[in-house]
Amino acid sequence: MFFAEQASKRVGIAHEPAGAGLLRETEVTTLQKRRKPRAKRVDWTPMGKTQHQARVPTKSARAAFLILLGLACVGVLISITGIGLVDDAYISLRYARNFARGMGLVYNLGERVDGYTSFLWTFGIGCLAWFSLSPVWMALLAGLLFALMTVLYLVHRNPWRKDLGWMPAFVLLFSPCFVFWSGSGLETAFFTFLLAVAVLRFIRECRSIEKCRAGESLLPPHFTSGVLLGLACLTRMEGVLLLTVNLATLIILLRRGKIQAWLSVVWHLVSFGTVFGVWFLWHWWYYSHPFPNTYYCKVWGGGYELWLRGLRHVTEFSLATICLPVFSVLSFVLSRDWRERYLAATILVLIGGVVRVGGDHFALYRFLVPVLPLLALLVPLWFQRLLAPRSREDESRSPSRPLPSAPLQDSFSFKAAFPRWRSTAAFALYLVISATVCLLSFENHRSARLILEGTRGWAKTGRWFAFQTPPDESIATQAIGAIGYYSERSIIDILGLVDEHIAHLPVRVGRGFPGHEKHDAVYTLSRNPTYIVLGHSGRVPLKRDRQTVVDIIFQGSDFLRGEQEIIASPGFDERYEFESIALGDGTFIECFRLRDR
Repeated sequence: MFFAEQASKRVGIAHEPAGAGLLRETEVTTLQKRRKPRAKRVDWTPMGKTQHQARVPTKSARAAFLILLGLACVGVLISITGIGLVDDAYISLRYARNFARGMGLVYNLGERVDGYTSFLWTFGIGCLAWFSLSPVWMALLAGLLFALMTVLYLVHRNPWRKDLGWMPAFVLLFSPCFVFWSGSGLETAFFTFLLAVAVLRFIRECRSIEKCRAGESLLPPHFTSGVLLGLACLTRMEGVLLLTVNLATLIILLRRGKIQAWLSVVWHLVSFGTVFGVWFLWHWWYYSHPFPNTYYCKVWGGGYELWLRGLRHVTEFSLATICLPVFSVLSFVLSRDWRERYLAATILVLIGGVVRVGGDHFALYRFLVPVLPLLALLVPLWFQRLLAPRSREDESRSPSRPLPSAPLQDSFSFKAAFPRWRSTAAFALYLVISATVCLLSFENHRSARLILEGTRGWAKTGRWFAFQTPPDESIATQAIGAIGYYSERSIIDILGLVDEHIAHLPVRVGRGFPGHEKHDAVYTLSRNPTYIVLGHSGRVPLKRDRQTVVDIIFQGSDFLRGEQEIIASPGFDERYEFESIALGDGTFIECFRLRDR
């Protein structure tokens, strides 16, 4: 008997003493007698329907309802602001098409100037164009796809997803900025996705440090987040700012274990430096300059005026979104959750980068779209914190006595003692008001439609030059996107985005219109462009004479300063004659043509 019991213990079979089963049955019978009989539950069901059909909607039904509601929001925003490629997107598309044709990453054949800003986006579109796919459609569909992936990833990998549910996704779906720029053809949606993935991956790696120590993780600590951050920097270079936040967070969280801390820092730097460093050295060798040409054109040489303009741009964004960035300040100052403070620090650093470059002249705040997913994680936290009370367990926890592993655990949770319908209702009302204010203030929706209208006009202008002019003629214009892409002619950029000479002029930027402050009329005319196409071409609904057009240009703002300087140059009237060319849809191209041709 002894050997049988030992054998049964080895295989996991528990032996009970004699009579134990009888005692257990007796106890169960006694408990059943003491328990009061439950009242019979009566469920009301409509006539003709069974009880199963009258149940509360399932999770899939609620998810379907939220998806339809989100699509409806997106449809409303698209109907108000419109959707389509903007003119700057065609600059990258021309680079991508030339790359697919074997000409290299150049805008004009033989001129190595980096005017596309986003290497990874341009290279990816170029690879797709190599398979004879349309760069225009690929840019549009890829932007919408990455925007959708950002929304889904935000819900799936949300560190507080059990408490917040669908709320962060609707911050993006109710945002006209996010919806408009996702379909613009630019790298905005792609950079937003990579940045959100890199940030949330970094948080997950910080929470799984114990697995890395035990050797359960296949990859070194913080290796993947470094690679993702490097890819984000290949899309837009301001992602480098996030590296400082990551390193500071690693040192703070792992200050007790110096060996592990330094390993995490080293692997993060190695993975990031391998991806970003290789590209940076190639870029320096290929274009002879370390930074993109757009940096020298828009930022290089800026003084305090540039900072003030960027600060004004961020202030307008805050007012248009009902002080949305203020939540990041509150989280950074008041929160005791390291994840929340890390997100807040990331947002503040990225906003500081936008202030540094002086903001942007486009409507709906293109440079601030990448911070929206991170803000979408913080805003619902504050609504639940203010309107949903803490549970008794959280209230009994003393802030002065944190848990033993305080750096890697939450200092409090948001599990409410009763349903959070008040915070949900307030959050929904906030989203509606925020979207309404963003659409109505500063004429953002009108400006967005003007951007798309101008791009369509320049696309028609470019097609006319492609079919009606010889291939050896050149065009000087400040709208180099759609005109350059569809005309396939040699383009002389008046504003220097794809011109190295104008971009490196020693001009103090920050006082004029963003991106339109550097120009050199003498240099532009010395290149003898065949046509000088004016910026309003393709949108003019009537035929006008030369004097009327010149008066309109000189009465314009700093946006037309480059055209004003060219027209006022000595000897310009002797060399160029004015032409108003009718298009098939009733609009006109207004330009100056070289008389020698």
